[in-house]
Amino acid sequence: MNSTVEFVRSSFRIFMAAARHFNQSDGWAMSSHVALSLMIAIFPFLIFAASLAGFLGYETRTGDIVELVFEYWPEEIAAPIVREINIVFTRGNLGFLTIGIGLALFFASNGVEAVRVALNRAYRDQDDRSILAQRLQSIMFILVAAMLILMGASDVIKKSEASPSGEQDGISSEPKEESPTSEKSDSPDSTPSS
Repeated sequence: MNSTVEFVRSSFRIFMAAARHFNQSDGWAMSSHVALSLMIAIFPFLIFAASLAGFLGYETRTGDIVELVFEYWPEEIAAPIVREINIVFTRGNLGFLTIGIGLALFFASNGVEAVRVALNRAYRDQDDRSILAQRLQSIMFILVAAMLILMGASDVIKKSEASPSGEQDGISSEPKEESPTSEKSDSPDSTPSS
């Protein structure tokens, strides 16, 4: 009984200390800052990833890659973003597109920076590196994430091209027909027909 009461008391103290620290380190503001920054960083990130896909020889598949990223998003949210990305790539001037890619990479790294600031506050850590070093690390994270998405998307696209009937990993979207020779003779209901 005594150990149970002590456990409840210590759990309550831990919860109250965490709630107090969350409030003192602007946890509410930081959580909304991270969410908004990540939402705003998605559009430039996709512009950069689609540009990288074109550079690596997947220019005919950039639409498929963008569609793959937004596959599970609600249609009302995904459709305008996909439409704008397609406009950028079909009507864009190559010179402006190159500048745009650099800016997109920079602005996409803002999402990483928002997460860094929030984690530093949450763990009461002080990042002593220069702003340039922090930004370069964020840009490296964006480059790695874009490459991972491209590798994953190209793998999914290759698998879908290899099996045009919709069969993936041994699972077919159409039911299999039983052959006349595959009758089950083990079941008690089956009687040989004569």
